[in-house]
Amino acid sequence: MRVSEPLTRLILKQESQFDPKEISDEVKSLRSEMDKECEERLKEKLESIVSNAPEELKRAIKIACEKGASSWVTAPSFDHQTVLHKGEFVDAICIRYGWELRDLPTTCACGASFSVQHSLDCQLGGYRTIQHNEVRDVLEAGHPSVEVEPKLQALSGEAFDYKSAIKDSDARSDLKVSDFWEQHAIGLF
Repeated sequence: MRVSEPLTRLILKQESQFDPKEISDEVKSLRSEMDKECEERLKEKLESIVSNAPEELKRAIKIACEKGASSWVTAPSFDHQTVLHKGEFVDAICIRYGWELRDLPTTCACGASFSVQHSLDCQLGGYRTIQHNEVRDVLEAGHPSVEVEPKLQALSGEAFDYKSAIKDSDARSDLKVSDFWEQHAIGLF
């Protein structure tokens, strides 16, 4: 009703002479006022919700309110891997709003109680491996003398301080970069 008020006024007065630009400017001004009022109402409502929310939900709300936080939903992109199938989309929405994910295991392979946060932090889990492999792949990119997972030399009686050291005869390194310093040294002299 407020936006159409200038037009209603013209109809009631039965005026035949009017400036369309003037009416358009008045309508734009009214819309702008209404948008500001609506934004203020929503801001107050958000502050009310946040003030009464538990800490975990406060964090989720803060992240969801950041600029561009919804772009993965509104602008799917194969380049940024934001094209999700139905299950991934439901999981992403649940994670975003701090809702419980469906069909999660109760315990992790490491024996700890399973949660989304634990899956991100677990030293044994797949997410850690994905992060590791992404770093490896970045180091590998663009260098011609990179070998992924080369076999290590056989051990001949060496002792290691850490139990995590792999001593198998078929042990492999993450990657091997040959001639790295030699290629870059050329530009230094």
